[in-house]
Parts: sequence; C-alpha cells; structure tokens
Amino acid sequence: MTSSDLSISIDGMLKGSTPSGPECCIFKLHPHLRDVNDKAYEPLLLAIGPYNHGKDGLKRMEEHKLQYLRQMTQRRKENSVDRYIKALRQLEGKARKCYAESISQTSDEFVKMMLLDGCFIIELFRKVKKLKEIRTQRDEHDPIFQLNWMRDGILRDLLLFENQLPFFVLTKLFEMTGSGEGKSELFQLAFDFLSVPTLIQGTIKVPGNDSIDETTADPVPPKDATTSSREEMVDKYKMAVQRLHNGELKHLLDLIHTGISFSVFDMDKNHAIVRQEAGGKFKKLSETVKHLSGYFKNRKVSEKEEIEDWTLMHSAIELHEAGVKFHKAEEGNIFGIKFNNGKLEVPPLTIDDNTETHLRNLIAYEQYSQEKADSHYATDYMCFLDDLMH
Repeated sequence: MTSSDLSISIDGMLKGSTPSGPECCIFKLHPHLRDVNDKAYEPLLLAIGPYNHGKDGLKRMEEHKLQYLRQMTQRRKENSVDRYIKALRQLEGKARKCYAESISQTSDEFVKMMLLDGCFIIELFRKVKKLKEIRTQRDEHDPIFQLNWMRDGILRDLLLFENQLPFFVLTKLFEMTGSGEGKSELFQLAFDFLSVPTLIQGTIKVPGNDSIDETTADPVPPKDATTSSREEMVDKYKMAVQRLHNGELKHLLDLIHTGISFSVFDMDKNHAIVRQEAGGKFKKLSETVKHLSGYFKNRKVSEKEEIEDWTLMHSAIELHEAGVKFHKAEEGNIFGIKFNNGKLEVPPLTIDDNTETHLRNLIAYEQYSQEKADSHYATDYMCFLDDLMH
C-alpha cells in the first residue's frame, strides 16, 4: 500500500468515526466491568435503544411495542404517526450523539426505533397509573399486566445501563401525546413504576423548583451537626432538582439515581433533624466509612504531587471486638446507614432475582458519570459492604 493509499484509507476511517462530545451519555460497558456477571447487563425481554436492537430473544416485545403505539393513536383518534416521525427526525442528530458507539442503523431505522421504544415506555407508565387509580395491577387485555414476571422483567430491563433512550426523546413524545401534562408528570409516572423498594424507600414525590428555596431554611441543627456537611447535602439536593427541571436528565437510569438523591436527602424536616445526628447524616456513605475505621492520612508531598493513603475500613468482626454495636435500622433505603455513639445502624438489604442487576447497573452509571464522586451511592454502598465483610 502506497502512502497515498494509506492516507485515503485513514481519511475514510476518520470520516466514518463519530467523535465523543459532552452530549455522550449512553455507553457500552468495558469488558472488565462485565467479567463477574455479564448477564446482569443484558436485557431479558425488552430492547431499548440501538445497542440491543434486533437481538435474538428480544424480538417478541416488538409486537407489544406496536400494540402500544396502536393504542396510543387510537386513544388520540389519529390515523397516522407522521407528525411524530417529523418531530423525531429533528431530534435524530442530537440523539445519536448521546451514544458513545457508532450506530449502524439508517436514519429511518433509528427514527422508527425511537418512536416505538419511546411510545412503549410512555404508554406503559400511563397504563400503570390508570391501573393504580382503579386499584388493580392486572389488565385482562394486556399480557404484560397479566403476568407478574413479565412486568418485573420489563422494569429490570428499563434500568440497564446499555438499554437506554435519551430522556429528551421521552419528554418530546410525552408532550406530543398527552393532554397538557407537564414534565413533572412524566417524572412522577417514571418514579411510580421504576422505584425499586430495595433502592428507594417509600414513594418519591417530584420536588418543584420552589423546594430549592425551602431547603435553604435550616431546621434547628443538633449540637454536633456540622454546618459544612449540611450545606454540602443541600447543594447536592438543589443541583438534583435543577437538573430535573432544566431538562438535563440523561435517561431513565439517571432519573432513578436522581430519585435516590431525593430519598437520601428526605424532604421531611423532622427527619432532617434526626439525619443530622453525629454530623453524619448529611455526609456521603464513604464519610461514614471513614468515621468507622478511624481513617488517617499519610501525606507524602513532593514538588509535583501529593499522595493520600487511606487505611481500609475494619471488618465487622474487628468493629464488634472494638465495641461497635450493630443494629438493624427500622426504616430507610439501603443507603441510609447511620453511626452514632458507637452504634452502627444498617438498613436490611432485601435480595431478590434483580437486586444484583440493579446495583451493578447503578455502579456502572456512576463509574461513567461526569458527576462528582460524592453522589456515588451504589459504589460507596458496595465498597462499604465489601470492607465490612473482608
């Protein structure tokens, strides 16, 4: 191959590659993260987005997607999906940039996928709300709501890291197919269906923008509460609310991670006072780990860098021998670990078929996220358990 031929070949490769920009937020996991349990990241029933589109074993759900689209157009008395296609074509370029991998689908295939996947998700959420209003979980005309395992499998697949659709696509379709509902209604519908009890305790209510101002009015702090930790947590809460209402959510997994932030914060100010005990309630989980283990810093400062070495947290046996008392927390999500006056309260972790999958995909999201590490709830939690049992 001559130099000219090689140049032409490389130029062709460059034209065919898509550079990653700040919009990029849906990745394929590095094989190293998949090593232990590859199946935890693979959909069982439902393909959402281009990465899993067309895979064997997932094609049956395509008929359900068509059925939901048909029901939506019938409900709205529409004879064509043309206006949705036109709207999604305008979003295609922006949507493609959200994926780190190059997408081989043609423009028509990609737009069709966005329409079918997006409308399926939105109509699913609406159907869940409708069934709740009549106090039932079953719909004799819909197989998804006749078989519990099918509904659970869909919930699982919607929270997979690689199985995502950009949230702005869902927002656009929701606005076009609704009857005047705002974005907050979409957030609430998503929370109501996707809030896994293992991860989020109770029902999440979408906070309004006015809640940002309300959080700046501190409840009376206990004597040992630290102002800095309180301010840090309020700042994190405010940023989460702003992301929600400014249209900055990336996808459904990002939405649930944001919901965990709200759950951890707890808007109830009476609970907020309790959470500030020992100054640890408004610190991230790893702060509790440091407190438990009596962390110390070994600073080795050179002209170019500073290296901080931390000792590992002691195991449960070592902590018990040192006088730490372990208690089962009566309420709260799994991330609400408390340590005060030698007592460690740990919420129970309920293990079901999808617990590992949920946690692994949240960890994957946190590892690829550009957000600050102090919001890595799942990563900190699993590190905490690992240290506790080592």
